[in-house]
Amino acid sequence: RALIPAEVVGEGASDVALAFKVDQLRSLPAPDGGARKVGVAFDWLHLYTANSVRLEFDTFPLGPGWQVPESDAFGMTFRWMAATRASLTLPLPADDASAVEFRVLRAPTAEILNSLSLAVNGERVNLTYDNTTGDHLFRGVIPGAVAGSADPAAAVLTFEVQSVTSLKAVGEGNDTRAVGCAFDWLELRPAG
Repeated sequence: RALIPAEVVGEGASDVALAFKVDQLRSLPAPDGGARKVGVAFDWLHLYTANSVRLEFDTFPLGPGWQVPESDAFGMTFRWMAATRASLTLPLPADDASAVEFRVLRAPTAEILNSLSLAVNGERVNLTYDNTTGDHLFRGVIPGAVAGSADPAAAVLTFEVQSVTSLKAVGEGNDTRAVGCAFDWLELRPAG
């Protein structure tokens, strides 16, 4: 992770060019049978403004209702809900409305996934669900009134599902822990 100082970007900048440099290139076979020079293969790059928050569920200490972090066979890290309600405390990035987006890797049943809801400081947030890319992405807007109703540096986000069950109970291995949804990441940023 790196922080780009505001003076480097420039005040009011809308376009910023990023350049990456490697000290050495490697020759690999190209699809046409020739050779190509490569440096680094990127999987993803996230850029955030200073008033955005990104939570990776594998590293952050969370509130009640969560299992310990774990990873799958591909190295994907995540954290299961351990109860029908699981919460965490995060700063909201703005006094106005905040956009929230989070990725759920999976749930034991479609019913559990479809019942997932979010409340911030006790106020329910309307969520939309998108899996057009195969991911389970949820998005919503936390109204400014909710952000202003409590300490914005300590907003309580509560996730809730109708039930939890074990993976063993649904025929997926021998894990007998009660779980809800498996969370990968969550982002908060000013809406609009």
